[in-house]
Amino acid sequence: MKTRIKRAGAAVLGVVALSAMVACSTPAPAATAPQTTVAGAAQSTAAESAASESAPRTATLTDVAGREVQVPVPVERMFLGEGRLLYLTAMLDREDPVNRIVGWPNDLKTADLDTYELYRAKFPEIDQIPEVGALSQGAFSAEKVIDLEPDVMVLSMAGYKSAQELGAIETLEKVGIPTVVVDFRDHPLKTTGPSVEILGQIMGREDRAREFVDFYDEQIEMVRSRVAGLEPQPVTFLYRAAGLSECCATFGRSNLGELIELAGGQNLGTQFLSGESGSLAEEQIFASDPNLIVATGANWTNSPNKVPGVGFVNMGYQADEDQARTQLQALTQQPGWGSLTAVRSGNVHALWHQFYGSPYNFVAAIQLAKWQHPEAFADVDPSQIYADFHERFLPVPFSGTFWVSM
Repeated sequence: MKTRIKRAGAAVLGVVALSAMVACSTPAPAATAPQTTVAGAAQSTAAESAASESAPRTATLTDVAGREVQVPVPVERMFLGEGRLLYLTAMLDREDPVNRIVGWPNDLKTADLDTYELYRAKFPEIDQIPEVGALSQGAFSAEKVIDLEPDVMVLSMAGYKSAQELGAIETLEKVGIPTVVVDFRDHPLKTTGPSVEILGQIMGREDRAREFVDFYDEQIEMVRSRVAGLEPQPVTFLYRAAGLSECCATFGRSNLGELIELAGGQNLGTQFLSGESGSLAEEQIFASDPNLIVATGANWTNSPNKVPGVGFVNMGYQADEDQARTQLQALTQQPGWGSLTAVRSGNVHALWHQFYGSPYNFVAAIQLAKWQHPEAFADVDPSQIYADFHERFLPVPFSGTFWVSM
């Protein structure tokens, strides 16, 4: 990788600085996968076979944006377009989930401080990962990414759209750095499995990825089969990022809204939003009078987006359940909310916000189903499922509070 950048030299960096907004390059041609010849096939050893399988090669894959991309695999150096993609790398490489990350934005610190601090306690080198401005904030620098010499840049779908507008993808391709798109936000039921398998392929962790996808499919099918034919389907209002925005941000038929419907509910946002997300007027909430209200929360202590005077529900690895419940009750004390059916019946809940952009979204689906159809899920323990998942797939233990009810 260093050789490639040095060959580019000052001339390439000059071009990058002048043309970071211009899309005019052509991806480097794919290298031919190396072939290993062994005299006498019958005498091939297991060691030789393993060496052949781990030898560097170029893989052609289709990412979740439908793009055909050529990537050197297994990658040793990755730039992540979001720090929260650690949720994925940790699952695929639990022994050292930060080792391959050469740079990222600071969103893990600002959007999920609990997770950052938990991983820092076990992997202190996480503090040494260089930070680059976020694509969503227009602070991204393709030149800084090139200086970090990644083998690949991994983006979410939202990051991909921003990178397209900036011409960053073409700029990186010009110096031989491909971009791969994964996503867990827009339509998680469609893209979670493929996203995990894509990163598993480029990290050389295909078996690990397949193990998770099989597990994920089992959990989703468990929810789907149990809610099939259940009536009535309660109307649920998903109060997105309560405390980080004025009332009342939510999702349409996407993201957590999609999971509400999978879990046997009617997503209120779907009835009024034509797009994937947006806001409902508070008056619309009162007029609709939903059966359940689910607010999302996280440790947003470092977030620059907090609304003055509006508290959030702290969810995550260090969150205290009693404190989270008190914060949730405070949300319901806004003027007029006491008249809502969900508030009067105690059907107000909070859910960890970061399930919305994580392969762990299956846990949110299970908990939503348990709230919406408690009798059908009386024997299901989401906490135990999430704890078992941590033990099987993640390098950190399960702790804290990821959902709470009034």
